[in-house]
Amino acid sequence: MRRTTHILGGILLLAACQKEEANPFDREAPAPSNPTVAAIPQGNFAWIHQRILRPSCALSGCHDGSFEPEFRTISGAYNSLVMHPVIANDPQNSFTYRVVPGDVNASFLHERLTAFVPNTSGIMPLGFTEDSDWPANQQAYINAITTWIQGGARDMFGRPPAAGDLQPQVIGLLAFPAGTSSTAFPRGTDPGVQPIEVPAGPVDLWFAFADDQTAASELGVNQYRIATNTATFPTTPAAALQLGGTITGPDFGNSVTTFTHRATLDLSTYAAGTVLFVRAYVSDGDDGSITEVPNDGTGGAHAPLLHPAHHAMKYLLPLSIVVASFASCKKEPVMPHEPVITLISVSPTQVTAFGEPVTIRFSYADGNGDLGRVDPDDHSLWVKDSRLNDADGYHIQPLAPPDTEVPIQGELSVVLTPLFLLGSSEQEVMTYTFHVEDRSGLRSNSITTVPITILADSL
Repeated sequence: MRRTTHILGGILLLAACQKEEANPFDREAPAPSNPTVAAIPQGNFAWIHQRILRPSCALSGCHDGSFEPEFRTISGAYNSLVMHPVIANDPQNSFTYRVVPGDVNASFLHERLTAFVPNTSGIMPLGFTEDSDWPANQQAYINAITTWIQGGARDMFGRPPAAGDLQPQVIGLLAFPAGTSSTAFPRGTDPGVQPIEVPAGPVDLWFAFADDQTAASELGVNQYRIATNTATFPTTPAAALQLGGTITGPDFGNSVTTFTHRATLDLSTYAAGTVLFVRAYVSDGDDGSITEVPNDGTGGAHAPLLHPAHHAMKYLLPLSIVVASFASCKKEPVMPHEPVITLISVSPTQVTAFGEPVTIRFSYADGNGDLGRVDPDDHSLWVKDSRLNDADGYHIQPLAPPDTEVPIQGELSVVLTPLFLLGSSEQEVMTYTFHVEDRSGLRSNSITTVPITILADSL
């Protein structure tokens, strides 16, 4: 049986073991001591990225990394918008930056969404997928961006930007059993960036950072703190984040990124129901300041933490973890019945059209073992080329005997059909997005690969 622990922002919460016949993960209502986990607030930059920029703008050949601004990831979108010099402009050269905090009229992003600008490709977005909700919500989405700019163009943690050199951001958090990095513990499936569920005991937390000028591996300070109350962070001893190794995995926007900083926690000593908050401290070297991520929305590493915890959690939510302890329970860990996948590798990332196929290697975990199908015409893996509208199905044979119900985990390598060029250009850039579905119809999380370049055959 389990005790559960939550990290929200990061927050850890442990719940006591139950009797053998009761399973705290059988979709029961959370205990009253559990923190409330809400969806990303409307107007938060993570919400703007999730609902507007990524689905309507980060399309193949547009803001998918083909050119700036780059909207595939939260950090990429923020850093290439806020106080970022414009490349295009109107005939009068009226604009200096794409987004100017607090000034809608001086923000070129707003102009591109609301007016035709000569010498540009037109009003944005230029196109969207058939299932996009932009046409139905266009004015509401423009209003949300307007309000965000007027409110200071704060980042996903509520911090105001600094002109010329943006503060470092945490763009991803993963948790693994200590000493491993193949199968990350899953996040909740409710809307927004939900807590991660991990076992109480030794756990590795991996942080992904992004900065507009400094590589994550070059950031300074590199510490973290854990506290049972956000008000005690200033007096809580800091521990060092470990550098020297990297892993790849999904960021908060589910795009693949590199995780560079690791913290190893031993959660076995905490009582059931304990809530622990986690914060990271880094510096990009600009004027010697230290950035606290997340903070209470003040933007300062040493600012007083005056907000109550439920208010601060608005900014803490993306760094959230739910921890389950097995220290005094006899039953084996209970995996969720929904399959969970984690990207391990994609290779090669540059191919010749109709040449070498791409191989995707990923790990899987499934609580009842019903992943894979007997009939070779039934598909369990769905892979979508970002340039195409429909996904291709691939067969996975049963990964456990079909007449059993056991938790399973492991790794799979899938060799995909060779890629080809859709147009007449000499090269194209695309990504794969994939998920698995078990025999109960439960769908896993979706993962998007790093960009893959397709070159024309020189023959």
